[in-house]
Amino acid sequence: MHIRHIHVEQNYERMSQDAANFVIDAIAKKPDLVLCLSAGDTPTRTYEILVERYRAGHFRTDALTVVKLDEWLNLPSMHPDTCQAYLMERVIEPLNIGRARFVSFNSDAHDHVQECCEVEGKLGYLGGIDLTVSGFGINGNLGKN
Repeated sequence: MHIRHIHVEQNYERMSQDAANFVIDAIAKKPDLVLCLSAGDTPTRTYEILVERYRAGHFRTDALTVVKLDEWLNLPSMHPDTCQAYLMERVIEPLNIGRARFVSFNSDAHDHVQECCEVEGKLGYLGGIDLTVSGFGINGNLGKN
């Protein structure tokens, strides 16, 4: 793991703006970026800003791959409370990320070990994750992720 720096902002909006700028800069430097995203309240405004700037033409996503960071175990994949539903609504669809460029996993898979192995194989093929956006969460999300 490589941590470039820790930067503390004065408020949520400024943090969200900075995070969106960081992601956009990373995509500009590496258009085929592998971007790992979490669901949750912390990154929501960052995702809104990314969508606004994408629609304004500030960056492209045609080579970008998005990886879903987490999910609720045994919650049906199409359940509206899944991390997948959250990311589909707020990021994947608005940024026109094609299904082939969205790495996800089935949280209610019959064989969870096999499911993890398949995702690990996909990530290996992609060369790993370049950047992750996550939140702290009031329930300790950062520590568990």
